[in-house]
Amino acid sequence: MTTMIVDQGVDERVTAIRRLIGKTQQQLARENVDVWSVGLAVEAMDGTEAVKRNEKVHLAADTPREQVGPHYIDMARGFPLHGDREGAFDALQVAKRTAQMQTRYHPDGARDDPAGPRLGDPGFTA
Repeated sequence: MTTMIVDQGVDERVTAIRRLIGKTQQQLARENVDVWSVGLAVEAMDGTEAVKRNEKVHLAADTPREQVGPHYIDMARGFPLHGDREGAFDALQVAKRTAQMQTRYHPDGARDDPAGPRLGDPGFTA
């Protein structure tokens, strides 16, 4: 299986956006860009890059739950791509504690084990 590497142009845009935000803007704006950059790596199926970018994410205590929940759902998708099933489970648990209903009804957050099979997947037997 090959992994897609995040487009270099995307990294340049993320860096440019970070520069535009500067030190005078709200922390929330920086958090949005950092969370967005992690989500981009997950969507590109590059779990290692998502985990690396997640190290730069520092969510403040007052960050809206509506932002925290989806971020951890993205990480629950990114960790298994990186080969870390336990990290995926832990991220999903944080998402559930933070935004339970949002996690429950999110298409990627409804499974307890994001790396495990779903009913109907080929080879899955109940």
